[in-house]
Parts: sequence; structure tokens; C-alpha cells
Amino acid sequence: MVQLQTRIPTEALTYDFSYSRSKGKFRFRWENGETLCNFIGGNAFIRGCDNKRGNIAMHCKLELDDGGVARLYRDVENEPPVYDYIGDITTLYPPREVSSSGTAFPESHNELDEHIQAGFLPSQLFDYDDMPETFPHARLCFHRAGENWRIRDEREGRLWLVDGYYGPITINWLDQGTHIFHDGKIEVGEDRIAHFVEG
Repeated sequence: MVQLQTRIPTEALTYDFSYSRSKGKFRFRWENGETLCNFIGGNAFIRGCDNKRGNIAMHCKLELDDGGVARLYRDVENEPPVYDYIGDITTLYPPREVSSSGTAFPESHNELDEHIQAGFLPSQLFDYDDMPETFPHARLCFHRAGENWRIRDEREGRLWLVDGYYGPITINWLDQGTHIFHDGKIEVGEDRIAHFVEG
């Protein structure tokens, strides 16, 4: 068995970022290493999501202080291109079947059942035209039953489901919950991918 290293690399990497349910903390994994953190703040670039395992490919320079605070810094020179939200990113996200109205529908009822029980209408969960242009505090988390991802507007109590996240994120995690937060602009295209957009 390979001994995991806890010394964080000094260079920017694409980390396998996920929530450890057994530890109650978020973790960053890299080749032969991983670390857990108590809080997160900073900026990174999300390169894609693993919808089976609930992991995010997060590119950044990572620093962790003695209190377990993870500070993230972007590595702009080595990031992939920031696509327009209707751009072609099929290498990361294969196209889904789209209805004649231009809306990608869920593939199973599991994706919706718990949200319907909570009072959300299916049409609301995928009505991206009704999203605010900028989120001051969007809550992001994995939806395990649907193998997709949530975006929740904390001010209005609104919720949307998407198939993944991509782009530059301003991230924080301070409340010890199973979700992270993003402050900034989010656009969702017909591919149902949430693109974090600068500016």
C-alpha cells in the first residue's frame, strides 16, 4: 500500500477535490497525497466534475496553515481556456439529448424526487433563464441521487440542478456544511453545465 503524503506541493496542480463524509471535511487529493481542511477561501479553476463519485477537478495553488485553513490561488498561465458558456467543451462534457424546446431533461426520476418533495417544481429546477445574473453567495454541492450538481440561491431559496461546473471560481467554505460557496457570475447553457464567468 502506498503511503499518502500530507506535505502539500508548492506548485499549482489539478487536485481531486471532494467532501469526506467520514471525516466531515473537504479534501484535496493529488498523486500519492491528500490533505483535509477546516476552512476554504480563495480562487481556483474548476476543470470538470466526476458525476459518479462527486469529485471536482480543481486547478490551483494550495496553501494550508496550522489552523487547517486552505487558501487557494489561481494559476492563470496554466489554466485551460475559459469557454463561452455556449462554446464547445464536448471533450469534457459529452452532449446530452435536448428537447425541441432546447431544454436538456433529466434522465431519471431520482434526479428530481427529493426536490419535488421539498416543494420545487421540475420546471423550476431547469429554468436557467430565471437565474440571477450574479450570485453574491451561491451554494454548490453534489446531488448524489441524481449524479448531478446543485446551485442554490441563498437569498431567495431558489434551486437549480446542473450536470457539472466549469471555470474560474471564487470559493469559500466556512460553515462546516457539505457544500461550498461561490461569489460571482454563473451562466448555464443547453449542455446544462454551470460556467463560472469572470467580469
